[in-house]
Amino acid sequence: MQDLIDAEGVRRFGYATGMGKAGAADIRPNLTGDPYVTDGLRLVVFLAEHPVPYDEVIYLEWEQPPQRIPPR
Repeated sequence: MQDLIDAEGVRRFGYATGMGKAGAADIRPNLTGDPYVTDGLRLVVFLAEHPVPYDEVIYLEWEQPPQRIPPR
């Protein structure tokens, strides 16, 4: 996502609900059986037809991702 924004290729983006949360206590398998965890959200990106500067990218406030706590 950051690379797309840096390349001025994003017009709008937001997060939508997906399959629900799956944390370390209830790891799910993907289609090929590999385990994964998720916050339950999907990133939705509307690509730009023309360059869009960083400060003009629109954040769609559909769902809010969980706050990340930086490592110490």
